[in-house]
Amino acid sequence: MTRVPRWVRWIDTLTLLCLVLSVAIGLSPARVRLDLWWGSVSLGGAWRPLLLALLLAGARHWRHPQPHAGERLASWLRNLADPAVRLSGRMLVATRLPILVTGFAATLLIGLGPNEGRHISQDPLRNLPARWDATWYMEIARVGYHDPFRKPEAQQPVVFFPLYPMLLRTLAAFTTPDRSSRMGYEEYLEIRQVHLVWCGVVISLLAFLAALVVVFRWAELHGGAEAAAGTVILLSAYPFAVFFSAPYTESLFLLLVAGAFYAFETGRLPAAAIAALLAGLTRPNGMMLALPLGLLALGELRRRAPGWKTRLTARLLVASMPPVGLLLYCAYMKSLTGDPFAWLHAQAAWGRDRALTMEHYQWIWTTVTEEGVLAYVRAVPAEVVQLVGLVFALSLVWPLWRRVGAPYAVFVLANLVPPLIQGGLLSFGRFTATLFPLFLALSLLVPPARRSGWIIAFAIGQGLVAAAFFTWRPIY
Repeated sequence: MTRVPRWVRWIDTLTLLCLVLSVAIGLSPARVRLDLWWGSVSLGGAWRPLLLALLLAGARHWRHPQPHAGERLASWLRNLADPAVRLSGRMLVATRLPILVTGFAATLLIGLGPNEGRHISQDPLRNLPARWDATWYMEIARVGYHDPFRKPEAQQPVVFFPLYPMLLRTLAAFTTPDRSSRMGYEEYLEIRQVHLVWCGVVISLLAFLAALVVVFRWAELHGGAEAAAGTVILLSAYPFAVFFSAPYTESLFLLLVAGAFYAFETGRLPAAAIAALLAGLTRPNGMMLALPLGLLALGELRRRAPGWKTRLTARLLVASMPPVGLLLYCAYMKSLTGDPFAWLHAQAAWGRDRALTMEHYQWIWTTVTEEGVLAYVRAVPAEVVQLVGLVFALSLVWPLWRRVGAPYAVFVLANLVPPLIQGGLLSFGRFTATLFPLFLALSLLVPPARRSGWIIAFAIGQGLVAAAFFTWRPIY
Protein backbone atom coordinates (compact mmCIF):
# COMPACT_ATOMS: atom_id res chain seq x y z
CA MET A 1 0.00 0.00 0.00
CA THR A 2 1.18 3.55 -0.79
CA ARG A 3 2.71 5.25 2.21
CA VAL A 4 0.46 8.04 3.45
CA PRO A 5 1.59 11.32 5.04
CA ARG A 6 1.97 11.41 8.79
CA TRP A 7 -0.89 13.87 9.28
CA VAL A 8 -3.24 11.47 7.51
CA ARG A 9 -2.25 8.66 9.87
CA TRP A 10 -2.90 10.92 12.85
CA ILE A 11 -6.31 12.00 11.53
CA ASP A 12 -7.33 8.38 10.82
CA THR A 13 -6.27 7.36 14.32
CA LEU A 14 -8.16 10.25 15.91
CA THR A 15 -11.24 9.39 13.85
CA LEU A 16 -11.12 5.80 15.04
CA LEU A 17 -10.73 6.91 18.66
CA CYS A 18 -13.75 9.19 18.33
CA LEU A 19 -15.82 6.30 16.94
CA VAL A 20 -14.75 4.02 19.81
CA LEU A 21 -15.55 6.79 22.31
CA SER A 22 -18.95 7.27 20.73
CA VAL A 23 -19.77 3.58 21.12
CA ALA A 24 -18.48 3.56 24.72
CA ILE A 25 -20.64 6.56 25.63
CA GLY A 26 -23.64 4.99 23.95
CA LEU A 27 -23.25 1.84 26.04
CA SER A 28 -22.53 3.70 29.29
CA PRO A 29 -25.44 4.18 31.72
CA ALA A 30 -23.92 7.45 32.97
CA ARG A 31 -23.13 10.71 31.28
CA VAL A 32 -19.45 11.20 30.51
CA ARG A 33 -17.28 14.26 30.67
CA LEU A 34 -13.71 15.00 29.70
CA ASP A 35 -11.95 15.99 32.93
CA LEU A 36 -8.93 18.08 31.90
CA TRP A 37 -6.37 19.85 34.04
CA TRP A 38 -7.83 23.26 33.23
CA GLY A 39 -11.50 22.28 33.55
CA SER A 40 -14.23 19.84 32.55
CA VAL A 41 -15.93 19.42 29.19
CA SER A 42 -19.16 17.44 29.08
CA LEU A 43 -19.33 15.01 26.18
CA GLY A 44 -23.07 14.63 26.57
CA GLY A 45 -24.43 11.88 24.35
CA ALA A 46 -22.69 9.67 21.84
CA TRP A 47 -23.57 12.03 18.99
CA ARG A 48 -20.82 14.56 19.79
CA PRO A 49 -17.76 12.29 19.28
CA LEU A 50 -19.63 10.66 16.35
CA LEU A 51 -20.10 14.06 14.71
CA LEU A 52 -16.44 14.90 15.29
CA ALA A 53 -15.42 11.57 13.71
CA LEU A 54 -17.55 12.32 10.63
CA LEU A 55 -16.09 15.82 10.29
CA LEU A 56 -12.52 14.52 10.61
CA ALA A 57 -13.13 11.71 8.12
CA GLY A 58 -14.77 14.08 5.66
CA ALA A 59 -11.94 16.63 5.82
CA ARG A 60 -9.31 13.90 5.54
CA HIS A 61 -10.86 12.23 2.47
CA TRP A 62 -11.53 15.56 0.77
CA ARG A 63 -7.85 16.51 1.18
CA HIS A 64 -6.30 13.03 0.70
CA PRO A 65 -8.83 10.52 -0.72
CA GLN A 66 -6.46 7.60 -1.45
CA PRO A 67 -5.86 5.22 0.18
CA HIS A 68 -9.12 5.61 2.07
CA ALA A 69 -9.45 4.79 5.76
CA GLY A 70 -11.10 1.43 5.07
CA GLU A 71 -8.09 0.24 3.06
CA ARG A 72 -5.72 1.35 5.80
CA LEU A 73 -7.79 -0.44 8.46
CA ALA A 74 -7.82 -3.64 6.38
CA SER A 75 -4.04 -3.41 5.95
CA TRP A 76 -3.63 -2.94 9.70
CA LEU A 77 -5.79 -6.00 10.40
CA ARG A 78 -3.68 -8.05 7.98
CA ASN A 79 -0.62 -7.07 10.00
CA LEU A 80 -2.15 -8.86 12.98
CA ALA A 81 -1.14 -12.10 11.25
CA ASP A 82 2.48 -11.20 12.00
CA PRO A 83 4.07 -13.93 14.20
CA ALA A 84 5.21 -11.41 16.82
CA VAL A 85 1.72 -9.93 17.15
CA ARG A 86 0.00 -13.32 17.21
CA LEU A 87 2.29 -14.75 19.87
CA SER A 88 2.11 -11.59 21.98
CA GLY A 89 -1.67 -11.61 21.85
CA ARG A 90 -1.77 -15.25 22.90
CA MET A 91 0.58 -14.56 25.81
CA LEU A 92 -1.57 -11.64 26.93
CA VAL A 93 -4.67 -13.81 27.04
CA ALA A 94 -2.91 -16.88 28.43
CA THR A 95 -0.94 -15.20 31.23
CA ARG A 96 -2.19 -11.74 32.15
CA LEU A 97 -5.94 -12.27 32.39
CA PRO A 98 -5.69 -15.58 34.32
CA ILE A 99 -3.52 -13.81 36.91
CA LEU A 100 -6.39 -11.42 37.66
CA VAL A 101 -8.71 -14.42 38.02
CA THR A 102 -6.18 -16.13 40.30
CA GLY A 103 -5.86 -13.00 42.43
CA PHE A 104 -9.64 -12.68 42.78
CA ALA A 105 -9.97 -16.35 43.71
CA ALA A 106 -7.21 -15.98 46.29
CA THR A 107 -8.97 -13.07 47.99
CA LEU A 108 -12.12 -15.19 48.32
CA LEU A 109 -10.52 -18.53 49.27
CA ILE A 110 -7.48 -17.42 51.30
CA GLY A 111 -8.61 -14.06 52.59
CA LEU A 112 -6.69 -10.83 53.05
CA GLY A 113 -3.47 -10.79 55.05
CA PRO A 114 -2.54 -8.72 58.11
CA ASN A 115 -0.96 -6.03 55.91
CA GLU A 116 -4.31 -5.22 54.33
CA GLY A 117 -4.26 -1.64 53.12
CA ARG A 118 -6.66 0.88 51.75
CA HIS A 119 -10.01 -0.15 50.29
CA ILE A 120 -11.58 1.83 47.48
CA SER A 121 -14.67 -0.39 47.37
CA GLN A 122 -16.29 -3.07 49.51
CA ASP A 123 -16.76 -5.16 46.38
CA PRO A 124 -13.69 -7.48 46.24
CA LEU A 125 -13.71 -7.55 42.44
CA ARG A 126 -13.83 -3.78 42.05
CA ASN A 127 -11.17 -3.41 44.71
CA LEU A 128 -8.91 -6.13 43.26
CA PRO A 129 -6.21 -4.01 41.51
CA ALA A 130 -5.92 -1.53 44.41
CA ARG A 131 -2.92 -3.18 46.02
CA TRP A 132 0.25 -1.71 47.49
CA ASP A 133 1.84 0.94 45.21
CA ALA A 134 -1.21 1.06 42.94
CA THR A 135 -2.99 3.29 45.45
CA TRP A 136 -0.11 5.80 45.29
CA TYR A 137 -0.36 6.04 41.51
CA MET A 138 -4.13 6.49 41.81
CA GLU A 139 -3.68 9.32 44.30
CA ILE A 140 -1.09 11.11 42.14
CA ALA A 141 -3.32 10.75 39.07
CA ARG A 142 -6.28 12.09 41.02
CA VAL A 143 -4.81 15.05 42.90
CA GLY A 144 -1.15 15.34 41.88
CA TYR A 145 1.87 15.65 44.18
CA HIS A 146 -0.01 17.68 46.78
CA ASP A 147 1.55 18.63 50.16
CA PRO A 148 4.44 16.22 49.61
CA PHE A 149 6.21 16.92 52.92
CA ARG A 150 3.50 17.69 55.44
CA LYS A 151 4.82 14.64 57.37
CA PRO A 152 8.56 14.43 56.54
CA GLU A 153 9.00 11.05 58.24
CA ALA A 154 6.08 9.44 56.39
CA GLN A 155 6.01 7.80 52.96
CA GLN A 156 5.69 10.43 50.23
CA PRO A 157 4.19 10.35 46.71
CA VAL A 158 7.26 12.06 45.23
CA VAL A 159 9.16 8.75 45.04
CA PHE A 160 6.81 7.70 42.21
CA PHE A 161 7.81 9.20 38.88
CA PRO A 162 5.19 11.06 36.84
CA LEU A 163 4.75 9.40 33.44
CA TYR A 164 2.54 6.49 34.51
CA PRO A 165 0.15 8.57 36.67
CA MET A 166 -0.04 11.13 33.84
CA LEU A 167 -1.14 8.40 31.44
CA LEU A 168 -3.55 7.08 34.05
CA ARG A 169 -5.11 10.51 34.51
CA THR A 170 -5.34 11.03 30.76
CA LEU A 171 -7.09 7.71 30.07
CA ALA A 172 -9.47 8.15 33.00
CA ALA A 173 -10.35 11.63 31.75
CA PHE A 174 -12.03 10.25 28.63
CA THR A 175 -14.54 8.13 30.54
CA THR A 176 -15.09 9.97 33.82
CA PRO A 177 -18.71 9.36 34.92
CA ASP A 178 -20.78 12.42 35.81
CA ARG A 179 -22.32 12.63 39.26
CA SER A 180 -26.10 12.37 39.18
CA SER A 181 -28.34 14.32 41.55
CA ARG A 182 -29.31 11.06 43.34
CA MET A 183 -25.69 10.02 43.93
CA GLY A 184 -24.05 10.80 47.27
CA TYR A 185 -20.49 12.07 47.45
CA GLU A 186 -19.08 8.84 48.94
CA GLU A 187 -20.74 6.73 46.26
CA TYR A 188 -19.44 9.01 43.52
CA LEU A 189 -15.92 8.99 45.00
CA GLU A 190 -15.95 5.17 45.01
CA ILE A 191 -17.01 5.09 41.36
CA ARG A 192 -14.24 7.52 40.42
CA GLN A 193 -11.57 5.55 42.30
CA VAL A 194 -12.66 2.18 40.94
CA HIS A 195 -12.72 3.63 37.46
CA LEU A 196 -9.23 5.06 37.93
CA VAL A 197 -7.60 1.86 39.18
CA TRP A 198 -9.09 -0.26 36.41
CA CYS A 199 -7.85 2.30 33.86
CA GLY A 200 -4.43 1.52 35.32
CA VAL A 201 -4.95 -2.17 34.58
CA VAL A 202 -5.92 -1.34 30.99
CA ILE A 203 -2.75 0.74 30.52
CA SER A 204 -0.61 -2.08 31.93
CA LEU A 205 -2.18 -4.73 29.71
CA LEU A 206 -1.93 -2.65 26.53
CA ALA A 207 1.64 -1.64 27.29
CA PHE A 208 2.54 -5.27 28.01
CA LEU A 209 1.09 -6.39 24.67
CA ALA A 210 3.08 -3.73 22.81
CA ALA A 211 6.20 -4.54 24.85
CA LEU A 212 6.05 -8.22 23.93
CA VAL A 213 5.93 -7.34 20.24
CA VAL A 214 8.98 -5.11 20.62
CA VAL A 215 10.85 -7.70 22.72
CA PHE A 216 10.14 -10.32 20.05
CA ARG A 217 11.56 -8.06 17.32
CA TRP A 218 14.63 -7.22 19.42
CA ALA A 219 15.28 -10.86 20.35
CA GLU A 220 14.90 -11.85 16.69
CA LEU A 221 17.82 -9.55 15.86
CA HIS A 222 20.07 -11.38 18.31
CA GLY A 223 18.89 -14.98 18.23
CA GLY A 224 16.44 -15.61 15.43
CA ALA A 225 12.68 -16.20 15.40
CA GLU A 226 12.72 -19.38 17.47
CA ALA A 227 14.75 -17.80 20.29
CA ALA A 228 12.54 -14.71 20.12
CA ALA A 229 9.42 -16.83 20.64
CA GLY A 230 11.06 -18.53 23.62
CA THR A 231 11.99 -15.14 25.06
CA VAL A 232 8.41 -13.87 24.91
CA ILE A 233 6.96 -17.05 26.42
CA LEU A 234 9.48 -17.24 29.27
CA LEU A 235 9.09 -13.55 30.06
CA SER A 236 5.30 -13.88 30.17
CA ALA A 237 5.41 -16.95 32.43
CA TYR A 238 8.07 -15.58 34.81
CA PRO A 239 6.82 -15.66 38.43
CA PHE A 240 7.20 -11.91 38.94
CA ALA A 241 5.38 -11.12 35.70
CA VAL A 242 2.37 -10.75 38.00
CA PHE A 243 3.08 -7.03 38.09
CA PHE A 244 2.34 -6.72 34.37
CA SER A 245 -1.32 -7.31 35.32
CA ALA A 246 -1.33 -4.65 38.05
CA PRO A 247 -1.56 -0.84 37.95
CA TYR A 248 2.22 -0.62 38.26
CA THR A 249 4.91 0.85 35.99
CA GLU A 250 6.41 -2.51 34.98
CA SER A 251 4.60 -2.89 31.65
CA LEU A 252 5.24 0.71 30.60
CA PHE A 253 8.90 0.55 31.64
CA LEU A 254 9.40 -2.73 29.77
CA LEU A 255 7.89 -1.19 26.62
CA LEU A 256 10.07 1.91 26.83
CA VAL A 257 13.43 0.23 27.52
CA ALA A 258 12.85 -2.53 24.97
CA GLY A 259 11.65 0.07 22.47
CA ALA A 260 14.71 2.24 23.10
CA PHE A 261 17.10 -0.67 22.53
CA TYR A 262 15.29 -1.95 19.44
CA ALA A 263 15.00 1.49 17.83
CA PHE A 264 18.63 2.28 18.69
CA GLU A 265 19.96 -0.92 17.13
CA THR A 266 17.85 -0.55 13.98
CA GLY A 267 18.94 3.05 13.40
CA ARG A 268 15.67 4.76 14.38
CA LEU A 269 17.36 7.30 16.60
CA PRO A 270 14.47 9.79 17.06
CA ALA A 271 12.20 6.98 18.30
CA ALA A 272 14.99 5.67 20.54
CA ALA A 273 15.52 9.15 22.00
CA ILE A 274 11.84 9.57 22.81
CA ALA A 275 11.59 6.12 24.41
CA ALA A 276 14.77 6.72 26.43
CA LEU A 277 13.58 10.13 27.62
CA LEU A 278 10.23 8.70 28.73
CA ALA A 279 11.97 5.80 30.50
CA GLY A 280 13.77 8.41 32.61
CA LEU A 281 10.37 9.86 33.54
CA THR A 282 8.89 6.48 34.43
CA ARG A 283 11.17 5.10 37.14
CA PRO A 284 14.40 6.17 38.89
CA ASN A 285 16.32 3.27 37.36
CA GLY A 286 15.32 4.52 33.92
CA MET A 287 18.44 6.67 34.15
CA MET A 288 20.54 3.49 34.06
CA LEU A 289 19.49 2.95 30.45
CA ALA A 290 22.14 5.55 29.51
CA LEU A 291 24.98 3.11 30.31
CA PRO A 292 24.14 0.30 27.85
CA LEU A 293 23.01 2.75 25.17
CA GLY A 294 26.32 4.56 25.57
CA LEU A 295 28.23 1.29 25.17
CA LEU A 296 26.25 0.48 22.03
CA ALA A 297 27.05 3.95 20.69
CA LEU A 298 30.76 3.44 21.28
CA GLY A 299 30.63 0.57 18.82
CA GLU A 300 31.09 3.26 16.16
CA LEU A 301 34.66 3.68 17.43
CA ARG A 302 35.46 0.09 16.47
CA ARG A 303 33.86 0.23 13.04
CA ARG A 304 35.26 3.62 11.96
CA ALA A 305 33.11 3.58 8.82
CA PRO A 306 32.76 6.82 6.82
CA GLY A 307 30.74 9.38 8.79
CA TRP A 308 31.34 7.57 12.09
CA LYS A 309 31.91 10.77 14.06
CA THR A 310 28.51 12.14 13.14
CA ARG A 311 26.81 8.85 13.95
CA LEU A 312 28.69 8.56 17.24
CA THR A 313 27.61 12.05 18.28
CA ALA A 314 23.98 11.36 17.41
CA ARG A 315 23.98 8.04 19.29
CA LEU A 316 25.60 9.55 22.36
CA LEU A 317 22.93 12.24 22.37
CA VAL A 318 20.28 9.51 22.37
CA ALA A 319 22.10 7.76 25.23
CA SER A 320 21.92 10.99 27.25
CA MET A 321 18.11 11.13 27.11
CA PRO A 322 17.34 8.99 30.21
CA PRO A 323 19.27 11.36 32.52
CA VAL A 324 17.47 14.26 30.81
CA GLY A 325 14.15 12.71 31.81
CA LEU A 326 15.39 12.37 35.38
CA LEU A 327 16.62 15.99 35.39
CA LEU A 328 13.19 17.19 34.24
CA TYR A 329 11.61 15.48 37.22
CA CYS A 330 14.31 16.91 39.51
CA ALA A 331 13.51 20.40 38.20
CA TYR A 332 9.84 19.83 39.00
CA MET A 333 10.78 18.63 42.50
CA LYS A 334 12.87 21.78 42.96
CA SER A 335 9.87 23.97 42.10
CA LEU A 336 7.54 21.92 44.32
CA THR A 337 9.64 21.26 47.41
CA GLY A 338 12.83 23.28 47.07
CA ASP A 339 14.83 20.05 46.95
CA PRO A 340 15.58 18.62 43.48
CA PHE A 341 16.36 15.23 45.04
CA ALA A 342 13.29 15.06 47.26
CA TRP A 343 12.28 11.85 45.47
CA LEU A 344 15.59 10.25 46.49
CA HIS A 345 15.57 11.42 50.10
CA ALA A 346 11.99 10.22 50.56
CA GLN A 347 13.05 6.65 49.69
CA ALA A 348 14.23 6.16 53.29
CA ALA A 349 10.61 5.92 54.48
CA TRP A 350 10.31 2.75 52.38
CA GLY A 351 13.43 1.26 53.98
CA ARG A 352 15.74 2.24 51.13
CA ASP A 353 18.54 3.44 53.37
CA ARG A 354 22.14 2.30 52.97
CA ALA A 355 22.89 2.01 56.70
CA LEU A 356 19.71 0.03 57.37
CA THR A 357 20.46 -2.18 54.38
CA MET A 358 23.94 -3.01 55.69
CA GLU A 359 22.46 -3.78 59.12
CA HIS A 360 19.97 -6.14 57.51
CA TYR A 361 22.70 -7.94 55.58
CA GLN A 362 24.58 -8.37 58.85
CA TRP A 363 21.45 -9.85 60.44
CA ILE A 364 21.07 -12.30 57.52
CA TRP A 365 24.69 -13.40 57.89
CA THR A 366 24.35 -13.88 61.65
CA THR A 367 21.07 -15.77 61.35
CA VAL A 368 22.32 -18.13 58.63
CA THR A 369 25.69 -18.86 60.29
CA GLU A 370 24.33 -19.29 63.82
CA GLU A 371 20.85 -20.75 63.29
CA GLY A 372 20.92 -22.12 59.76
CA VAL A 373 19.26 -21.32 56.46
CA LEU A 374 15.84 -22.58 57.57
CA ALA A 375 15.77 -20.03 60.39
CA TYR A 376 16.25 -17.26 57.83
CA VAL A 377 13.54 -18.73 55.58
CA ARG A 378 11.06 -18.98 58.48
CA ALA A 379 11.83 -15.44 59.65
CA VAL A 380 11.33 -13.64 56.32
CA PRO A 381 9.69 -15.98 53.75
CA ALA A 382 8.62 -13.09 51.51
CA GLU A 383 12.22 -11.87 51.31
CA VAL A 384 13.39 -15.35 50.35
CA VAL A 385 11.00 -15.21 47.38
CA GLN A 386 12.72 -11.99 46.29
CA LEU A 387 16.10 -13.69 46.75
CA VAL A 388 15.09 -16.32 44.20
CA GLY A 389 14.61 -13.53 41.65
CA LEU A 390 18.05 -12.11 42.44
CA VAL A 391 19.76 -15.51 42.09
CA PHE A 392 17.96 -16.11 38.79
CA ALA A 393 19.11 -12.77 37.38
CA LEU A 394 22.72 -12.98 38.54
CA SER A 395 23.11 -16.54 37.24
CA LEU A 396 22.29 -15.35 33.72
CA VAL A 397 24.55 -12.28 33.59
CA TRP A 398 27.60 -14.14 32.25
CA PRO A 399 25.67 -16.17 29.60
CA LEU A 400 24.00 -12.91 28.58
CA TRP A 401 27.39 -11.21 28.23
CA ARG A 402 28.77 -14.02 26.07
CA ARG A 403 25.75 -14.72 23.86
CA VAL A 404 24.08 -11.31 23.47
CA GLY A 405 26.69 -8.72 24.34
CA ALA A 406 28.32 -6.71 27.11
CA PRO A 407 25.90 -3.72 26.90
CA TYR A 408 22.98 -5.91 27.89
CA ALA A 409 24.86 -7.50 30.78
CA VAL A 410 25.71 -3.98 31.94
CA PHE A 411 22.01 -3.06 31.63
CA VAL A 412 21.09 -5.92 33.96
CA LEU A 413 23.82 -5.17 36.50
CA ALA A 414 23.03 -1.44 36.47
CA ASN A 415 19.46 -2.29 37.48
CA LEU A 416 20.49 -4.84 40.13
CA VAL A 417 23.43 -3.35 42.02
CA PRO A 418 22.06 0.08 43.15
CA PRO A 419 18.89 -1.31 44.79
CA LEU A 420 20.96 -4.05 46.46
CA ILE A 421 23.08 -1.36 48.10
CA GLN A 422 20.27 1.05 48.92
CA GLY A 423 17.30 -1.18 49.72
CA GLY A 424 18.40 -4.79 49.96
CA LEU A 425 15.99 -7.36 48.54
CA LEU A 426 12.93 -5.12 48.79
CA SER A 427 10.78 -5.59 45.65
CA PHE A 428 13.69 -7.31 43.94
CA GLY A 429 11.70 -9.92 42.05
CA ARG A 430 9.58 -7.18 40.52
CA PHE A 431 12.70 -5.36 39.36
CA THR A 432 13.97 -8.44 37.53
CA ALA A 433 10.72 -8.86 35.56
CA THR A 434 11.58 -5.94 33.25
CA LEU A 435 15.14 -7.16 32.51
CA PHE A 436 14.07 -8.73 29.22
CA PRO A 437 17.60 -9.64 27.95
CA LEU A 438 17.75 -12.26 30.71
CA PHE A 439 14.95 -14.20 29.05
CA LEU A 440 16.72 -14.20 25.69
CA ALA A 441 19.81 -15.61 27.41
CA LEU A 442 17.66 -18.30 29.03
CA SER A 443 15.96 -19.03 25.71
CA LEU A 444 19.35 -19.47 24.04
CA LEU A 445 20.64 -21.68 26.85
CA VAL A 446 17.64 -24.01 27.16
CA PRO A 447 16.80 -26.14 24.10
CA PRO A 448 13.19 -25.80 22.91
CA ALA A 449 12.41 -29.39 23.93
CA ARG A 450 13.29 -28.59 27.56
CA ARG A 451 11.57 -25.23 27.87
CA SER A 452 8.24 -26.75 28.91
CA GLY A 453 9.67 -27.62 32.33
CA TRP A 454 10.82 -24.04 32.86
CA ILE A 455 7.46 -22.67 31.68
CA ILE A 456 5.51 -24.94 34.04
CA ALA A 457 7.74 -24.06 36.99
CA PHE A 458 7.49 -20.36 36.15
CA ALA A 459 3.69 -20.55 35.83
CA ILE A 460 3.31 -22.25 39.21
CA GLY A 461 5.53 -19.60 40.76
CA GLN A 462 3.52 -16.84 39.12
CA GLY A 463 0.31 -18.25 40.57
CA LEU A 464 1.85 -18.28 44.08
CA VAL A 465 3.16 -14.72 43.72
CA ALA A 466 -0.25 -13.58 42.45
CA ALA A 467 -2.01 -15.18 45.43
CA ALA A 468 0.39 -13.45 47.82
CA PHE A 469 0.23 -10.06 46.08
CA PHE A 470 -3.54 -9.81 45.78
CA THR A 471 -4.13 -10.96 49.37
CA TRP A 472 -1.83 -8.23 50.74
CA ARG A 473 1.10 -10.45 51.63
CA PRO A 474 4.39 -8.48 51.51
CA ILE A 475 5.43 -9.25 47.93
CA TYR A 476 5.29 -5.92 46.13
